[in-house]
Amino acid sequence: AQIGTAIWAEYRGQPTPWHPGHIADRYGAFIIIVLGEIVLGTLAAVQAALSQQAGALPVLLVAGSGLLLVFSLWWIYVTGAEAHLTSLRTALAWGYGHYVCFAAAAALGAGLGVAIDTLDHHAHLSERGAAASVAIPVVVFLIMLAGLHQVARTGAIGHPMLIAAGVIIVILVALSAPALGLAIAVLLMGVAVAATLVASLALTAQQARHPERI
Repeated sequence: AQIGTAIWAEYRGQPTPWHPGHIADRYGAFIIIVLGEIVLGTLAAVQAALSQQAGALPVLLVAGSGLLLVFSLWWIYVTGAEAHLTSLRTALAWGYGHYVCFAAAAALGAGLGVAIDTLDHHAHLSERGAAASVAIPVVVFLIMLAGLHQVARTGAIGHPMLIAAGVIIVILVALSAPALGLAIAVLLMGVAVAATLVASLALTAQQARHPERI
């Protein structure tokens, strides 16, 4: 009921004055908090794994790959921070859509913990299942973030095909985890998301130089 209060209040009563920049800043700050929790949770999982004398290299590789995923996803998010929330309908769609991003980011932190526990032999899960616990939140985050950028008309995410390519690669890597090894699979997911970011930034820069081609 509380989640729907904002919609009910705004459409049933007098519209509340609001500042688009402040709203975008608040949501961005919350994303930072959630992604920061991923970093802290991953470091705690690494400490626990290493204290149990688990294989150090695979665990550290997953931790480093997790950081690569977090920073790449954050950078992709930041490129759309200047949201054009020109109407109440746009602001509500943009704001409520963040709930999915928050949930996906939190799930990514849990997924990285599952991957480390799997390497540490504390999780009774296959390598493919552990890789999926990382890949699914990443895929959901990317797809939802692309949708939010479209809603806010930031144009910052680049062409939707770039996001589609990144999503497909992440899924294929997760499915190939038994052959690649879990640590390598998580690393390749991080590389795929980072490559998506680089390609998006390059396309955005090209569009800024040649706006007539957009």
